[in-house]
Amino acid sequence: MSFANTTQWYLDLRPVYVDVIGDFAGTELFVVDGDTLVCLALHSASDIRSSEADSIQALHCLYAAELFLKKLLDAKSNFELAFFNDRKRVCTATSKTGQPKDVHCRQFIREIIIRHLRNNTNVAVNVFESVFSEDWANYVEAKKPYFIMTDDGTAVSVDADEPNEHDDAQRRMMLESMWMFLHQGLTVTLMSEDMFRDNKIVSFVFHTSLRFMQASDPAVHKKAFLRARRRLEAAIAKRVNQVASKDANETNMAAMTPDAPIVGQILSVILPGLDVFQQDLAKIFLIHSLLLPTIPLELRARREASLPFDLKHMASLDNFLTGFYMTATNLVTNADSTNDVMDIVDERLFKSLLLEIIAKFHDSSAASPKDWIGDLPQVGKAEETYKVITPDDDTSTLWDLMALQEAARTSPVEYAIHVSTSTESNEAILPLLPYNQPYLMHRLPDLPTAVIDTSINDSVFDSQVIPNYEKHHWHVHKPLPSLKKPASGGRVFSAQKKTGIARKSEQGHAYSIQKYASSLTGASGRILKPKTIIVQPHGHQPTTSKGNSGAKASGKKKSGKADDIRAANDARLQAGKEEAARKKWTIIRDMIERIENIDTQRIELERAIAKVDTPSSLAEEQNLYLVMILLKKWATFCIGANGEETTHDRKEEGMPVLVQIFKLCRQIITSTASTKATVAEALNVLEVVGLLEPGARSMSPKVKAKSSDKIKKGSSTKERSAAKKGSAKLDGIHGALAEDDQLSFKFMYPRRPTNISWLKSHHSLARFQMLHYGSHMDRTMGSAPDPRVDFLPDEWQRKVLDKIDANESVFVVAPTSAGKTFIAFYAIEKVLRESDDGVVVYVAPTKALVNQIAAEISARFSKVYKHPGRTVWAVHTRDYRIHEPLKCQVLITVPHILQILMLQPDVSAEWTPRLRRIIFDEIHSISNLDGGLIWEQNLILSPSPIVALSATVGNPTEFSQWLEAVQTAKGHKLEMVRHAHRYSDLRKFVYLPLNLPKFTRLDEDSSERGTSLCHLHPVAALSLGATTIPDDLHLEPFECLQLYETMASEQRGEGAELLSKLKPEEYFGHKYIKKSDIIQYQNELKAILQSWMEMPGARNSRPYSRVMDRMTEKLRATWETCRSAIGEEPIGLKFALKNVIALCHDLHRNGKLPAILFNYSRDNVEQLGLRIWAELKKAEKKYKRTSPEWKAKIKAWKAWKAAEAVRQAAQEKQARAQTRSEDADNLPDSDMGWESTFDPDAPLAAFSFAGLKSSLSPSEIDAEINGLRKWGRVDPGLCSALRRGIGIHHAGMNLRYRQLVERWFRAGWLRVVVATGTLALGINMPAATSVFTEDSVYLTALEYRQAAGRAGRRGFDLLGNVVFFGLPLEKVYRLLASRLPDLSGHFPLSTTLVLRLHQLLSDADAADMGQKMLEEVLTLGRLSIVNPATKQEVLHHLRFSIEYLRRAELLDVNGHPINLAGIVSHLYWTEPMNLCFAVLLNSGVLSEIALGKDPNLTMLTCLAHLFGRRERPSTLTAFAKELIRRSPSKVFLEPMPEAMRKVLSEHNILVFRIMESYIHHYVRTLKEEEITYLPLSERAFVKTRRAVPKESPMFARLADTSLSYVARSPFVALSGKDDKFKSVKEMSRTLRGGVRLQHTVVPTVYELLDTSTVLDSYIVDFYKHGQFQALIDGNGIRPGDVWQLINDFLLIVAALRTGLTVLLRAWEEKMRKQDEELISEVYGDGHPELVEEDNDEESDGEELEGPTKWLPPIKIKPRWRDNRIWDVYLVLCDVQRGLHEKLEEMNA
Repeated sequence: MSFANTTQWYLDLRPVYVDVIGDFAGTELFVVDGDTLVCLALHSASDIRSSEADSIQALHCLYAAELFLKKLLDAKSNFELAFFNDRKRVCTATSKTGQPKDVHCRQFIREIIIRHLRNNTNVAVNVFESVFSEDWANYVEAKKPYFIMTDDGTAVSVDADEPNEHDDAQRRMMLESMWMFLHQGLTVTLMSEDMFRDNKIVSFVFHTSLRFMQASDPAVHKKAFLRARRRLEAAIAKRVNQVASKDANETNMAAMTPDAPIVGQILSVILPGLDVFQQDLAKIFLIHSLLLPTIPLELRARREASLPFDLKHMASLDNFLTGFYMTATNLVTNADSTNDVMDIVDERLFKSLLLEIIAKFHDSSAASPKDWIGDLPQVGKAEETYKVITPDDDTSTLWDLMALQEAARTSPVEYAIHVSTSTESNEAILPLLPYNQPYLMHRLPDLPTAVIDTSINDSVFDSQVIPNYEKHHWHVHKPLPSLKKPASGGRVFSAQKKTGIARKSEQGHAYSIQKYASSLTGASGRILKPKTIIVQPHGHQPTTSKGNSGAKASGKKKSGKADDIRAANDARLQAGKEEAARKKWTIIRDMIERIENIDTQRIELERAIAKVDTPSSLAEEQNLYLVMILLKKWATFCIGANGEETTHDRKEEGMPVLVQIFKLCRQIITSTASTKATVAEALNVLEVVGLLEPGARSMSPKVKAKSSDKIKKGSSTKERSAAKKGSAKLDGIHGALAEDDQLSFKFMYPRRPTNISWLKSHHSLARFQMLHYGSHMDRTMGSAPDPRVDFLPDEWQRKVLDKIDANESVFVVAPTSAGKTFIAFYAIEKVLRESDDGVVVYVAPTKALVNQIAAEISARFSKVYKHPGRTVWAVHTRDYRIHEPLKCQVLITVPHILQILMLQPDVSAEWTPRLRRIIFDEIHSISNLDGGLIWEQNLILSPSPIVALSATVGNPTEFSQWLEAVQTAKGHKLEMVRHAHRYSDLRKFVYLPLNLPKFTRLDEDSSERGTSLCHLHPVAALSLGATTIPDDLHLEPFECLQLYETMASEQRGEGAELLSKLKPEEYFGHKYIKKSDIIQYQNELKAILQSWMEMPGARNSRPYSRVMDRMTEKLRATWETCRSAIGEEPIGLKFALKNVIALCHDLHRNGKLPAILFNYSRDNVEQLGLRIWAELKKAEKKYKRTSPEWKAKIKAWKAWKAAEAVRQAAQEKQARAQTRSEDADNLPDSDMGWESTFDPDAPLAAFSFAGLKSSLSPSEIDAEINGLRKWGRVDPGLCSALRRGIGIHHAGMNLRYRQLVERWFRAGWLRVVVATGTLALGINMPAATSVFTEDSVYLTALEYRQAAGRAGRRGFDLLGNVVFFGLPLEKVYRLLASRLPDLSGHFPLSTTLVLRLHQLLSDADAADMGQKMLEEVLTLGRLSIVNPATKQEVLHHLRFSIEYLRRAELLDVNGHPINLAGIVSHLYWTEPMNLCFAVLLNSGVLSEIALGKDPNLTMLTCLAHLFGRRERPSTLTAFAKELIRRSPSKVFLEPMPEAMRKVLSEHNILVFRIMESYIHHYVRTLKEEEITYLPLSERAFVKTRRAVPKESPMFARLADTSLSYVARSPFVALSGKDDKFKSVKEMSRTLRGGVRLQHTVVPTVYELLDTSTVLDSYIVDFYKHGQFQALIDGNGIRPGDVWQLINDFLLIVAALRTGLTVLLRAWEEKMRKQDEELISEVYGDGHPELVEEDNDEESDGEELEGPTKWLPPIKIKPRWRDNRIWDVYLVLCDVQRGLHEKLEEMNA
């Protein structure tokens, strides 16, 4: 059976290509497959060899392995190594030659890598017998690694030209291992040398699924693995003529000499079996091995020596080395010795010594080998070792080399004299081209070895023809905004004219924003109202938090008579309002007292109070009345039916009532509006229920109760207040009643209890608050009044305000709901108040967030300007603009647009200096794989102070230090302000249904029916294997108490005493607890738990282990019960779809709606949303079909309808008769009962999640849904779901629909929204609950915190809920226990950025700003966040970029952009493909394609290679037939045309030669390395040849014959490589220490020419068949990603077309002017005007999102066309049209 037929499961995997650490793993533990690591190291060392027959250098392999692991550690990875002995043959099989020596050498290298990493590094190294073994399974169970970084058979392939037994067996072994990993619940990440990009690790991630985890046939795959292993071993046995040597037998290990050095021990085993020639070889080998530590690495850099032996002696040499490697491998594998074996063999040096000694034998006048080597200590050691390892009766010495001498005499003499010597690169180093840019030429590094070349080839394009700046949108030929007026006489294109379409488009966008703004609320929950800003005469006057002097008037203004009259009128009006309120209050009390049921009393009172606008002085009295009713309710839980005291369990049921009593009483006591009487009564109530703080009466500023006062049953307020009459009025009572301090009602205590103490809580004050009052605790953190804001800011918030007022930069790290949003609006208001010219830019990562911020600013601020056209705000994204971006004071945009504006010369000259502050929201986006580079560049280039905001930064201190350095270089101070605590806590649940009845209808909000939400204690997540407790693992008060009690019960001595002070009653005493107290308490509690965690054996039987068992046992038991009840694991999409309606019902019943259900697959999001809708609709249909009540209602309605028809007819007849009579207005009215508004087709409340209290009217709902159906082309099912309160939200949805979902959610109509992570990133959609519905690669620690942060609406909810639904418990624990990933940046100085900065330098007006930006770049001590690039390296990289741009003919000698610089800049975000496109355009290849056969398809294939690269795992090629059979797609992209390949190859050579030459110039300026180190173990080696003994002729000879190099790593040079590199990629991997080459920013495109890279042909396939489903089935694209991929490619095509349009228009303008000049010369001043053809180019109309509508090509007269690109332009237009048409068909 074929390989493809037996591994079909591989096809069902849909891997994603992600940043493995930043976007997936974070700080989670993962496993690195050691055998794959060895294969990569062997590839690295063997691929660089000159010949396959050359020896492999073990030290080079160690260096390669260490370098790989060091890169992993530099990316902040947390990993362990795992080797599997049953796969060790995989690395030996990578030998292409199959020679025995090579095979056993590779096996030896594998073992020394294992041993070296174990003994010399801190990396944990594990060795297992098999991937199917029990010890590996136990390891996975104990350590819970997140994923394994391994191979699917690609990395271990020998890259043979044709399929072979080796390849097939290796790949099968690796695939079966991969299956087993997935079965064990491990996600798989592919491992390769190319996975490191900047500071990131990018690769394919294969996510495990329930299918693999529940598979019942691991034995089948184990058998397949074993069969493949046997085949591999058999194949190796065929190719390797095994050496029949008993010397390597384990039984002979006993003959080893333990006292000898390790090489002597190995030789002692094999010596008895060697012939005399091999024994002489062993002597030389011993000498070489002992000399190795003393020989500098530079002397060991040499090519393979060609030995002059005949075939017999060469075979004997190979057999000797084979035996040595076999024995050494056996020794390293089985011996317990810690002897260092990492550098005991260097075959190249051994053969060089052998060759030199043979040469001595040929030269009779030469010194003996002993004299030639010299009298060195190592030689003496070799002699002693040889004596030890030889038998006592052996009288030979180390220097008896008769057999070797005899072999030398029989060898050809001429071979002996041709020893390997060093050679320099044959190709001359390129000289530098002249560069005379005035500002930079003197700031660039001096390269003394560089030669200036004054010659340069002429370009195809005239440098004066197309000087083009970034003046156009990416994908529409519409100029970007400009502050400059067009030059007089200059042509104004139609795209620059404000057409009606453009105005209408802008008005539509503005209306959309205003509508959006109307739904936004502030922290209080009220609709925002705009504040009118007036510019202050002397600018904004800051008021710091250190003093509130600005809040106080310096003197009291003398009031006049008019003021007194107004004050008296106001007081009279207020008194009248209070009197009316008191009368209403009396009526309400009378109504309540007539009600007998306590619950009804409470409900009616709360409802009545809510309807009345009550003065604050009366509100607390009403609260006290409510306390009286609640106290009666509490008594029912304390007193039984027979008048006896109830149990504690019964009282526990009444805790919600007691919580409300406590809360109201605390509010009354602390309110400044309370009277003495209300405060006194509230204190009495707290005393009655046993929750009065000791000393509260004496400390209260309200009242002091007499100790003699006794509370009697039925005693009234009037009696108690009478006893207090005459007491002095207390200080501190603000708003107390001046004349009458008595209550307006009689406060009655419950009459039933025999003993009033029965009403006391059974909890102490501290425990009651921790158990039940946590969500109501005082949450202030150093709050104090501040005149700058209209709320009480916390201390950290005031600190931020101070920094903004001081015009300093600030970096704010605070969780969602902490209150950091106001910071941005305060900074904006400050700029608006200072002047009409200052600009603040708000940068958001997504268009959705841009729209929201624009709406918020629109809702918050308004301003009147003197000059027309100015606005407060504007929006500018790549798809649309609202208002004029350069005529506003607040620009809301995305990072790309900000950079375009800052680097656009005319804008930079006039607009950039107006920048007062830039706000970077969600600043952690800087770490994104796509787009993060632009954030980093903007931070470096921005000239003004910044505000950086984020809730999720894993390394805030490190990032803050970098930001501070960047801002300091600009002259701005920056400070980080960090706040770690949410305003509202998050309570975690796991949804585990045990016995679910079939859904019939929604119940009313009630928890009486129970819930399937199981509480998850956050500490339980540590049981997964965490080694530290995350800083943001926050506990609620009751969770702190649970943890304390568990720890107290499990400490049991053992040196882990729990501090007694942590007992709540002792820690808190008997006081009212604040949230800040709880934070301090939990920190101390976690510190003790951390100390337990770090105890030896903590995870076995120590207290920590017991605590973890206790914290997890209940949830695990419930999990098992659920699994038994439903018959499957409660995970996965299938489980989610089946139970999602039950989940939503549960949330509804328990008051946990509104909720956002997060799922990270667009397709699954729609499935879940539509399933909820379908279940509701199905249940409603059944209800209507079977309910007698409904049938009766319909019958009554139909009867009314018939009667109404008769009534209407009668009315119409009567109306006609009375038309002219005086009684026409007295016609009888229709019956307006419930029937008149009844709609039988409308969703019933019992089958809808829609909010009944929503502010939306039915007419609004109908109008908007009809609009969606008509204009938005939204699925009818989704529209119907909206009516039932269900919404869908992901980036692929129609924008109009998405914004409607956001608005309706805030309005309270939508209460269930299913969304991807688009709603997690700052969107204002606060919910009561966040639900995670399925596991995903994209559900990371970062995403979890972002999405969970949506729960807990400040101003709405005291508590947020997080529900895990359908996720494995291990993943849940991992999300909670993982710390946030560290932010990692990029190397921001790209070649295109250098070109764009030259645009600024070349513009007279913008040169100053360009110089300022460059100065900041060049003075930074560290350019990137985590990249250690020094200032000198930055300067040198800048110099290289300039040299490349000069040779690419994009800069002239004076640094002016020329030729195709415009289109390169236009496509800056696609680098290096933008440079390749320019090269191809310049070469004429694209023009040839445009005129050739099938130009559209060929051009599209070329563009797909450049801009539509979607890499697929190489192993998929084995399944090509099956994939193609599945769909009409061809699946794999055709190779690029040969002409294109040739041009790109030449471009690569040019870039490589430039870089190679520059590196040679650069390294010669560096200090020579004396000592070099291995990258991970930091093992030191002497490098320089100067450190050699002078007395040894051997060292001098080795120095003469070694390779000369300065740039190459000495460890790589061991494999015979000098400074002649093959590629930039090789150069970046093999450069010496101290030189960091960022090959990802060098514009080579080796990946384009790499035939082993497998690319998806999705865009070509779509162009052919236009089917989304075919791309899903055949091309393996996730359903939710198809549209986005096509759309993104279309944006590129549109941008290319726009760039070519600009070039064509520029050429047209030039030719037109030439014609005018010619006509002027011929006809003089009376020349006729040129008649231009109609220009039907693109209008200003822009779509709301996505690429603009396709429009016909522009029209240019043939004689004015630039024929070099005209044909390319026409083909691009055709390609764009074809893709647009097919996309439109699919959208329809």
